[in-house]
Amino acid sequence: MSDTTGPGSATGRSATPDVTLTPLGGAGTSVLVDTGYARVLVDCGASPDLAAFDASMLDAVVLTHAHPQHADGLAALVRNGFAGSLIATPYTLRMADIGLRDALLTQRENEGPAAVAERAHTRTGHGPALPEDDPARVAVAVAALGVGHEFGDPMVIAPGIACTLHRAGHALGSAWVHLDLGSAGTVAISGDLGRHRHPLLRHPEPFTHADTVLVEAAYGEGRRPASDDRDHLAHVVFTTLDHGGTVLVPAGPVDHIATVLFELARLRRVGCLPGGVPVCFDGPTGLASVGVWRDALLARDPELHDSVLDAGFGAFDVGSLTEVRTARPVRHASGAAGGILIAGPHHGDGGRAGRHLRELLPDPRNAVLLQGRSPVGTAAHALARGATEVRIGKDVVPVRARIAHLPGMTTHADAAEIIEWLGRGTEPAMTYVVHGSPGARLALRNRIRDTLDWNAEIPTPDTSLVLPATAR
Repeated sequence: MSDTTGPGSATGRSATPDVTLTPLGGAGTSVLVDTGYARVLVDCGASPDLAAFDASMLDAVVLTHAHPQHADGLAALVRNGFAGSLIATPYTLRMADIGLRDALLTQRENEGPAAVAERAHTRTGHGPALPEDDPARVAVAVAALGVGHEFGDPMVIAPGIACTLHRAGHALGSAWVHLDLGSAGTVAISGDLGRHRHPLLRHPEPFTHADTVLVEAAYGEGRRPASDDRDHLAHVVFTTLDHGGTVLVPAGPVDHIATVLFELARLRRVGCLPGGVPVCFDGPTGLASVGVWRDALLARDPELHDSVLDAGFGAFDVGSLTEVRTARPVRHASGAAGGILIAGPHHGDGGRAGRHLRELLPDPRNAVLLQGRSPVGTAAHALARGATEVRIGKDVVPVRARIAHLPGMTTHADAAEIIEWLGRGTEPAMTYVVHGSPGARLALRNRIRDTLDWNAEIPTPDTSLVLPATAR
């Protein structure tokens, strides 16, 4: 591993250039692959690295899935000159469009017209003059670059680079990526891997082979069983509604809503969610994302578990399901008798979830359900750690509502499942552990070394990794 030129440089293009991989965004949720003849970005999470990036130099972007940490930099990338192909499965492209529209609308709501105008004035100038105050047109410009790519079909996406997507089982349409760089060898990039007991999706296709592997470590140090959290969820929902309170579930529109609805539908079947209790989305994109899942059900997509296919639309049947298209206070969204409100973002800072937290947290009749983990420094992270007050924007809000943290209700693979995924394949020359907290990455690196006896390292953020000579 050694330093090379940074991600925005055009130097070093010799007859036999080094082939480099550069994890971007601190946690490594995006990876720049540079062969010297072509550049491909795998995933596109918003980060300072990409904010001033001359994206016109990119041949293609590959999305493993549409969750924000992996896709919310797409608008900035197009504004900065990206005009290549956006490669992903068809479901991921649809979810990415939904998520991008929601994120742009939320950004506009949070910032106001003055901030939008200032950002437009200070843009880098690399790309087209897309209107900053028109989320729909920005989303259309991004969607126009999309190229649907099915699992298992090799596709040349740039000079000398072929890509194959394999089912990752984390989100509908999610994939891990295998890149064939010709004489430079092969690279596998895991994206986010799904857990074996994902409530809706089949488990990931196992890793097979690659000279170099970049693997995620979001839950690299372990996870508690989801069954414990499901019991907790049932108790909190039933008691909160019984007292006339409102249950807030911070969740973005991309896939998180489907898993929330699936769990609520289960509670309805067992009587913990009484009939007539309203379930509301606050935002213009929630039902659109549910529509993508319903299309997958109609098509009997092989990503879905047989039990989900057999349940059909009943898998998401929560009774009264509505969408609120304004940011009105929660009492108007779910009614005075209490109800369930789903609003993004999942970490609770800003957006509609932030506004509802201000309204709900001071009242002990209410409850907030937090699934999985949230980034350090966010409102959801503070709430999960037992904070008695949280800062939301400029406000400090007292916490009197019940906080139900459900860390096991996640669709991420844990360390044992990641090790199993890797261990099905042949040993690579090097495995790099990316995307996760420092502790999670360290734990997974040590487990790979101890369990598989493989070479494994944690790359320094934003440092280019030269592919080992054995891969060339």
